[in-house]
Amino acid sequence: MRWIGIDFPGVSGASRTVLTAFREGFQPEHVVPVAEAGRGGEVDLAGRDTVQKLSKRTQESTPMTAVSPDAFPARRFSLNGWRSRNVNKINLAIGASVFVAISLLILKDMPPVRFRLDASPFLTAPAMIKVHVLAAVTAFFTGLILLAGVKGNLMHRTLGYGWVVAMAATAISSFMLFGPVGSYLSLIHALSAWTLIGLPMAIAAARGGRIRAHARHMTGMFTGGMLIAGLFTFLPGRLMWDLFFTA
Repeated sequence: MRWIGIDFPGVSGASRTVLTAFREGFQPEHVVPVAEAGRGGEVDLAGRDTVQKLSKRTQESTPMTAVSPDAFPARRFSLNGWRSRNVNKINLAIGASVFVAISLLILKDMPPVRFRLDASPFLTAPAMIKVHVLAAVTAFFTGLILLAGVKGNLMHRTLGYGWVVAMAATAISSFMLFGPVGSYLSLIHALSAWTLIGLPMAIAAARGGRIRAHARHMTGMFTGGMLIAGLFTFLPGRLMWDLFFTA
């Protein structure tokens, strides 16, 4: 017997016709029993009767009914789920709001400012500040490439290790710099400490095959340790502010 282009030797009669019925979806009017070679193309009427009985029994036992909309209830909104999915966006929005509020308070007592590009504050800065800024800029652009590029390939792993080194250098060098309130530690140093803790955790997650945890750690550190911390380096009166603005 031939069924979907495949020969089934030794299958004949009702069994052959039932197999054909399965292929046609229990449509008796579409079932044409194929006789074995040498039988002259005779039709197996007993097999056709068997298929008709099976088709009728199937239609009676499983009638087609319309699907009710209640069968698929609407997905309920979950605040915890929404917050976990958008935690980086929420943190970035909070950080940006705090940055704007502090900047407005500082600018209120300053003369009008204007934009200009002046590299002299960076060129005359101590060596540790230069190391910190160069490491931060490297980590920023490398992070953008990693987030936008293909994950899991050799380039991703190579750039990923480079990003870890740049982030570690940025975080460590920040502890050797003064905060915006003199020699006291600031929020930026807290983010640097969190980055140094999160980097080995992210690497361990990747090596252990926990890709979701790895991605969560890396995106969180890029958002907090790079974007938010980097944003506060542009507060009025700080070095990065002096590179682009003047009173």
